[in-house]
Amino acid sequence: MALRYAKNTLCFVCVAVAALLTFPSTSNAQFNNGGGNFFGVVGGVSVDADKVVRGASQSLSSDDQQRILKALSETDSDISDQSPMRLISLRGLEAAIAKSLKSGKQLPADIQFMAGLQRLEYVILSPETKDIILAGPGEGWKTDDQGNVVGEKSSMPVLHLQDFMVAMQSVDAAGQGQGVSVSIDPTKEGVQRVNKIYDRIVKNRITHVGQQLMDEIAQASGKQQVTLTGVPRDSHFSRVLLTADYKMKRLAMGLDKSPIRQLPSMMSVIARKRINIKRAIPRMWIECDYEPVAKSDDNTIWKIAGKGVSVQTEDQVADDLGQRRASGRKIKVAEDWAESMTENYEALSAKVPVFRDLRNVMDMSVIAAIIRNEGLADKVGLKMPLIGGQLETPSYTVPETIPSQVSVADSYAVQVSGGVILDSWGVARNTVVNEELGELVAVAKVATADRWWWNAKQ
Repeated sequence: MALRYAKNTLCFVCVAVAALLTFPSTSNAQFNNGGGNFFGVVGGVSVDADKVVRGASQSLSSDDQQRILKALSETDSDISDQSPMRLISLRGLEAAIAKSLKSGKQLPADIQFMAGLQRLEYVILSPETKDIILAGPGEGWKTDDQGNVVGEKSSMPVLHLQDFMVAMQSVDAAGQGQGVSVSIDPTKEGVQRVNKIYDRIVKNRITHVGQQLMDEIAQASGKQQVTLTGVPRDSHFSRVLLTADYKMKRLAMGLDKSPIRQLPSMMSVIARKRINIKRAIPRMWIECDYEPVAKSDDNTIWKIAGKGVSVQTEDQVADDLGQRRASGRKIKVAEDWAESMTENYEALSAKVPVFRDLRNVMDMSVIAAIIRNEGLADKVGLKMPLIGGQLETPSYTVPETIPSQVSVADSYAVQVSGGVILDSWGVARNTVVNEELGELVAVAKVATADRWWWNAKQ
């Protein structure tokens, strides 16, 4: 691919990362077959035995899809009803898990997928029943061709019990300054090697980057390092963070074709507009973006709202030793792309389910932080030992490095880094009183003794 540039304008090469794929290495048998762990699918692809990300998206065979659908069908028939507000009793959920374990059977799909909830919006304290109730929209489910379990009508991912368990188990670490994050970054040595190639391109006035030079740049950049904090590295929760981050970068770099026309790749914009920018190392990351948490005046109901997710960027500079630091400025084309992804996040989530999965785990972390920050379990004497850690969640193969790939556009090149930052406690502590929330109390108290979930009566 030719690089066109004006006199005295330098040419740049975009170094990006390969797609993230995932399969579990070991698994808790309680989470097999009935759901929540079908082939470890997160984003549709896999990590090899050396814990290195390789390959492209894969679809499940028709036989595998039928096996999954059979397991998913073994639930209450009325769970398929679509409801704008489905409620879950945490006391009832804990009891349902205990009952299933006692029977020696695998957890049924309705437990593994939290009764088909598709977003957590409310936390309701019920002193009368000594319970904490979660609520949000819910419906029945199906699988897509990559094994993602999604809503039957909306095609949006449902919540995973294993993710909620990780959120509850990690909430203290998240609130003690460690936070929850994933970051994928080039090594200092990789940056140094790429800088030398870049200097050679400039010195020799190379105007064409062919496949040989592209391969050399990718090899020089080497494997990018994966850093995870705040949640178990081998959890499905971590895989969601990691997969969403890499899917974002592949879309930005044009390595994956955007499924929505409103979000063309950053590289295609650069090529179309003939943008000429000197060497840049933009960092892109996804972070929480919620409205203040609304709460009732009697401190029994909390509501989280807002898009939940935003994409941010900043430029970095690298010295001769490969050390990177923030430059204090933003690259306009990268900033525009980040804003466009934020604006189109909902539409993108409908086509790439892992982005909705990401918002779901963010919601769960915020809900967990509200429960802990407000001391809700202590207030009603609710014990949840299984959800809290006695029930082991599945274990997934953990990637430690991501191979670099090269993407080229006119006169522009970047070495992309970034990640996901989840500040659940910052969201949970930002509250505002809303007296209208008290109206939810009535629908929250209609649970029956033998049901741990129910749909609100409108």
